[in-house]
Amino acid sequence: MVIAPPTVLGGVELHELLDEQTITHAFVTPAALATVDPAGLDHLEAVVVGGDACTADLVSRWAPRRRMFNAYGPTEATVAVTISDSLVAGQTVTIGGAIRGVDAMVLDSRLHSVPGQVVGELYVSGDGLARGYLGNPALTAARFVADPHGPEGSRMYRTGDLVREDRARSLVYLGRADHQVKVRGFRIELGEIDAVLASEASVHSAVSVVVGDGVDARIVAYVVPAHGDVDITALRRHAGTSLPAHMIPSAFVTIGAVPTTPAGKLDRAALPAPLWESPSGRSPEGSDEIAICAAFAEVLDLADADTYADSSFFELGGNSLMATRLVAAIKERTSMTVPVAWIFSDPTPEALARRLFELEATVVTSDADTSALAVVLPLRPEGRAEPLFCIHPAIGLAWCYGALDRYVDSSRPLYGLQSPIMTDPEFRAELIEDFAARYVEEIRGVQPHGPYHLLGWSIGGLIAHAAAVQLQAAGESVADLILLDSFVLEDPTMAGAQPSLAELIGGLGISVPDADEREMTPEDAEALLHEAIGDHPLVSSDRIERLFEEYSAGAQLAHRYRPGKFVGDLLFFSAQADTFDPLRTASAWRPFVSGVIIDRPVPTSHAEMFTEAGLEAIGPVINLAVGTGRHAAPDVDAELDALIEIQDVRG
Repeated sequence: MVIAPPTVLGGVELHELLDEQTITHAFVTPAALATVDPAGLDHLEAVVVGGDACTADLVSRWAPRRRMFNAYGPTEATVAVTISDSLVAGQTVTIGGAIRGVDAMVLDSRLHSVPGQVVGELYVSGDGLARGYLGNPALTAARFVADPHGPEGSRMYRTGDLVREDRARSLVYLGRADHQVKVRGFRIELGEIDAVLASEASVHSAVSVVVGDGVDARIVAYVVPAHGDVDITALRRHAGTSLPAHMIPSAFVTIGAVPTTPAGKLDRAALPAPLWESPSGRSPEGSDEIAICAAFAEVLDLADADTYADSSFFELGGNSLMATRLVAAIKERTSMTVPVAWIFSDPTPEALARRLFELEATVVTSDADTSALAVVLPLRPEGRAEPLFCIHPAIGLAWCYGALDRYVDSSRPLYGLQSPIMTDPEFRAELIEDFAARYVEEIRGVQPHGPYHLLGWSIGGLIAHAAAVQLQAAGESVADLILLDSFVLEDPTMAGAQPSLAELIGGLGISVPDADEREMTPEDAEALLHEAIGDHPLVSSDRIERLFEEYSAGAQLAHRYRPGKFVGDLLFFSAQADTFDPLRTASAWRPFVSGVIIDRPVPTSHAEMFTEAGLEAIGPVINLAVGTGRHAAPDVDAELDALIEIQDVRG
């Protein structure tokens, strides 16, 4: 056995050691091995990597002409717990399965086993498991937890690593659960960004980090060139073809090599500080463009010189919550009120100025501040077709639906239905049907007779279903019922469920510091909201408290809901990134829908359905479906998928 001296960390020195000692079998960390040229090491028969994530690029360089294995294991399990079969270049890199004496389980947040190919957290048990952390009972209790799947009194270690099984039942490592970060309200897995950047031909490897926090959080990508220089403009364009806008790094930094610790792992602290590029674009022209750029700067806390006529509100860091504040800022400077939906469909000052010019002769009388909290939210009141009515999710606000303006045909008006608690402190709903009855009254005030088109996300889907049943009972026609990841929650685990105020604020797209999550007060929430959107009617501890009371009661309302039967077809959108639960599928609606149930997958979690990635899957299908009865995506493969899914749901 040859042990590398502490002065040999990789590169030419490690290559020379492997060559001079005629090493046949080597165990090396991926970061160290990535610095070594495999040429000239023909006597090296087998390589085992471990201690950090192994990339596909590393396998493509080292697996040909030798056996290569990927081992995994936390120190708490002394020391390896899984190892792969011999890796093959071009195939998925796995960490294999459990070695003898170890049990490796993929579990969800409730410690239930997840089915194959669904992401979960890896837990480890067995004889090699440590007893805990010396002198640290609190940390021991958090990480070494009771094993509900083993003998009485047994424990398992929560690794904090996200994995899934492939079709061959091998584990695929996806990164640390604590490396998932939130940037402007979006939950991001940094490893996904690294993989996309590393797939560009000019990049050898990439590491992404988040700098700053809260509304100032930004993603920085550090890239190691494969040869020569990296064209940052081309790399940014390459990232944009595979990543949603909120995952594209704000800065790219070229480095000669990824820094490592003495143990050969990535040393994030040693990465150089980024140099931020100054925004660039066309300077505003005309009074409207200048005024709107000034509104952008105020809401986004930017210098006037850093906002340009062709700058996108969302690429500069805006979100749906801040869009309502932008509407007020524009009105203050132009005396014109723009619908919130315009911010989503025309997010640049030049586009908004053009639409204001077109409306110059039109008097817009709605008050942006008060209408943002009204029960009926006119997202896009213009259009000759029947409206699409969108019922709020658990947070009680329908602002998120403004993003549908980009996808739904402009001839169809869009309205949001929001909780009456925001404007009527006396309103109380004992049942889902109480919400439905109030919203049916509001809907008929806008559109007296059908056919109606209803949509709801989360608890809003339950309300939409109840409203559809009530409208049909009144003799009206309901042409479309669309539910987004809404469930008939007769689930014992939901009884007594108690969300937190931090979850409510997070649902509004505002990052909550970890230290504040458990003990957050309405006053704390008011301060966070004020920092994010400034002076706004929502920024009131009293109003936040009322909203939270209803938000908390929503789980119980959903748990008690006993649906009637809707006569018609159901278009359902399922969040695919969440842990599978047979109670949380479109087929759970089978007893409550007379027609066909069509289940369309969305590649996000439940909470992220109205991010860019979710909207790209949802928006085109809704546009095709509403008023036409066609629920498949507009391409042949998706049409076939829909037919398969219809058969699956019908059984």
